[in-house]
Amino acid sequence: MWNFFVMFGLSVAVQSQTVPVTSFTDGLRPTPQREVGKPLDKTDIEEGGGKWTATKSIVMVKDGVSANGPGASQLSFPVIAGKIHVEADVDARGTSWTGLALGRAKLSELFWRNLAVMVTVTSDGRYNLFAAGRNLVAAPTPGLIHSDSPNHIEFDVDTTTRMATVRINGHPAIENLVLPPEAQLNGISAAGFHFHEPVDANVPVVSNFKVSLASLSATAFTPLDYSMFFVTPGADTTLQWKVGSPGPSHEVPYVINDYSGNQIDSGVANLGEDGILSLKRVFKQGYFEVVFPLAAESFGIVSIDPHAGPVDPFFGVDASMTSLELDPARRVGLVKIMSRTGLSIARERSSAIFGKGPGQYNWEGGERKMESLRRVYSDHNVRVLDIVMRDEAKFGMMKGQIFPQNLAVMASEWSGVARHWENIWGGLEVYNEPDLAVASADQYVPMVKALSYALKEADSKVPLVGGVFATMPPGPYFTTCAENGMLDDSDVVSFHSYDSTPNMEKMIGLYREWLKISGKENMPLWLTEYGKPWVNGPARPPQDQDAVSAMEISGMGVESMACGVARAFPFVLTYYEEGLKNFSMFGREASPLRSMAVYANTVSNLGGKKYLGDLKGVGESLQRARVFGDPSGGERVVVLYTGVIDSKALVSLPVTGKRIAGADGRELQPVNGKIPLPDGIGFLWANEAEIREKLDPDTEAARLYKIGQNPLVHERRASPVVLQLLPQNTPSRASTRRYLVTQETAKALPITVRIHNLSKDPLDVIPELTLPGGTPLKKESVAVPAMGFVDVDWKLDASNTLDIAKTKFIIVTAKSSAGSQPSPLAVPFVMEGNLEQHLSIHRNKSPLPIADLANWRTNQSKGKTSFSMLPDGVLRITSIFESNPGNRGLWTFPRFTLPKPIDPSTAYGILIRAKASGGRAPAIIAKTGVNGANEGIPFWVPDIFPGDGEWHVAYIPFAEFKPGPAAIGNQNTRLDPTTWRVLEFGGRSLALEHTLEISHLILVGGSTAD
Repeated sequence: MWNFFVMFGLSVAVQSQTVPVTSFTDGLRPTPQREVGKPLDKTDIEEGGGKWTATKSIVMVKDGVSANGPGASQLSFPVIAGKIHVEADVDARGTSWTGLALGRAKLSELFWRNLAVMVTVTSDGRYNLFAAGRNLVAAPTPGLIHSDSPNHIEFDVDTTTRMATVRINGHPAIENLVLPPEAQLNGISAAGFHFHEPVDANVPVVSNFKVSLASLSATAFTPLDYSMFFVTPGADTTLQWKVGSPGPSHEVPYVINDYSGNQIDSGVANLGEDGILSLKRVFKQGYFEVVFPLAAESFGIVSIDPHAGPVDPFFGVDASMTSLELDPARRVGLVKIMSRTGLSIARERSSAIFGKGPGQYNWEGGERKMESLRRVYSDHNVRVLDIVMRDEAKFGMMKGQIFPQNLAVMASEWSGVARHWENIWGGLEVYNEPDLAVASADQYVPMVKALSYALKEADSKVPLVGGVFATMPPGPYFTTCAENGMLDDSDVVSFHSYDSTPNMEKMIGLYREWLKISGKENMPLWLTEYGKPWVNGPARPPQDQDAVSAMEISGMGVESMACGVARAFPFVLTYYEEGLKNFSMFGREASPLRSMAVYANTVSNLGGKKYLGDLKGVGESLQRARVFGDPSGGERVVVLYTGVIDSKALVSLPVTGKRIAGADGRELQPVNGKIPLPDGIGFLWANEAEIREKLDPDTEAARLYKIGQNPLVHERRASPVVLQLLPQNTPSRASTRRYLVTQETAKALPITVRIHNLSKDPLDVIPELTLPGGTPLKKESVAVPAMGFVDVDWKLDASNTLDIAKTKFIIVTAKSSAGSQPSPLAVPFVMEGNLEQHLSIHRNKSPLPIADLANWRTNQSKGKTSFSMLPDGVLRITSIFESNPGNRGLWTFPRFTLPKPIDPSTAYGILIRAKASGGRAPAIIAKTGVNGANEGIPFWVPDIFPGDGEWHVAYIPFAEFKPGPAAIGNQNTRLDPTTWRVLEFGGRSLALEHTLEISHLILVGGSTAD
């Protein structure tokens, strides 16, 4: 007999079977092996087998299991597709809540990361169902929870229907609630409980715990070969998985979805006696998903011909498998896919390869197996762009500093790495997004110089990639990089973008303009990260989010190619969750998403071709129509981009073309003479003669492309002498823009410069320092030992040469007995000023109405904030907090609503006079949402002045704002003060009362400041 199971609009046939049930039972009572007061961890489960895993806080008490602090426990079981039943007696008194939870392995260790779904109970009569990061019950039924005794909770989840049911004390509380698609139900292999803080020691209790499992389908599929997801169109294909949980039937139903998410076919895969599930079929060209509905398993399929011939060096990918994918079989499969696709290079991150002694290496780096991974790349002719990080103690890492201060050791050690991996590398990149660190570029550039010398000593031909910028020029960080000679010691400048396709041309143009000002306009540009994330949560994104991600990754890559970027690396190949965003091009199961399919199709269509210009006479709906081909003639490929996913989209073109393909390469047909573009991006092929008269070769992209086609080739400076400021010796407040010093400090400014000698021979070095607009201050010749350093000190009056708004450089130069002379050290300084001084130099001044208390809103941890005006016109903001053990987690960020949008033509910074007491140094946060609502990415500046109860004046240029706080996944968001609606001022409080007083809050602008 066959029943029909309907889920998510998919109809599949399921044969009725006798369903086996597996059970685990534990009363959680004290025994001679589990004494009162002893941990639950590693004790035997009474029935069903296995042992408990629990945090140290989970202990036995007389009536069950309790805790002396927040914590979780779990019992593990086989993954199934079917029904999971959990029940227990729960007394939540003494916790904010207690939960019965289902999740993946290590649920107790990494609870929130591995949680799938949970029932929560509070002692004051509330309950809820938590999944996908939120409570799902808007109005729980009152009266079900006993507040003075244990509650019997029964909790059922069906992973095949994605429904949950909860009964409390025998009464229905939640009936067949459909769990959100982001809830990760596949792979559930643990059940347990969680005591949430604050916890009264040994008060909450869980007992009589039971789990039962009823398998309805095979699940837990592991591909025999992870490269099998790329198949050849029209060829007989067999997909095979090892099945971890066989289920009751050897026939496993599946459906096939197309790129648009429409079901186009269905069938039954066969599970052999050997535990291998096989699915045989032929795929047309394009992208497909094989979905096993009962098993809650989905896999992406890319049907495309293997790459043939030389690879185009433009196309790479940020794979990040060194840290994100440790499974050897997955690594091999993914590298095979890269090679099959025609990718030339993969971006990776090296760490933990250095031993304790000089020249000692741990090439595998422990579980990351770095050497093995790089050999896999080499075996499949894929080069590696390795990123140099700086977190090695032997490199002179100092507390409070971001970059190393023993550059001779760093250079020597990396020379050894360069010799070892020379034939694997396609480039060496210095750090990652240093312009987002709280440090000026004068600290980053010495690291570039040291690695430039390291490659020279290794006789390496690998290009050194500097910059790795997350932000766009112009700006103070870029100026400081150039002033310190970064471009003289780099072969390539790299940057990142998480913007959109139409904005790429402007961004690349800004980089070329900065390079031109620096005298190196045609230095190669590499785009070493770009992407379009989807909302974090599921193992694979919903079709609409996946399609947008695919459109933008392909579009930004095409724009970069058209604008003369030499290499591009979409981020990121492997599964990667970052905050609320997921950047992955493969799902958690390591099969391709639409973004990878479209990227592979883009590589296939454009590899080896040149940008020729734009197609003229296109409709307004087309934002881009880039033409590629061989300049000498032949077929042309037109990449069409609307930026809108619309299944009915049609565009008019001045050419008919030979054929049309969707984003994934599937064949499309004209509709009434118009070109379908359902995916937001598509491809049209035409003869050269048809395109010739419709081609515009004089575009801005063509200008940029021409620059990129004539790349700068120069010999890096690679001096053995590197000059580095030791910022810990200069009292200042550091940012990416400058070192801010008080006027008192500026009168006797201490400067310590470390002179590094990276060579194996001692060198004589003569340093000199020049104040802004001043004459050089020479020092006597200094003998710097081989592979060592000497620190040189100055103390000077800079108060008359530094500015309170403009960044000015103190320059240190040197002459050495080495052949290659060192480049300058340029240290950016700004001096604090008082209110009158600042008001005198800013032409535009717009005071904000802080005295209108209607513009202010409270925003703090538990407690109360009040606003009042003092007689002298000063606003006082007082925050009183509720006490808690240790008074932890106290914060206040009162919100000020801007009366109107900021006009960047008249304002480029904020001037504030204020004082704060009771907390850490205040921060300022700018938000786009009204009343602080999360309607965009916040920007902030931490540590705007000390929280010492004294009056301070702070000038904060908009350029100093960075994404944050807690900007995980948003670091590359572009600064746009015109979108700001709310300013927040405050921070962490160290006491139960925090005060902030503001006398002046002014938007300032004019020609005399940055």
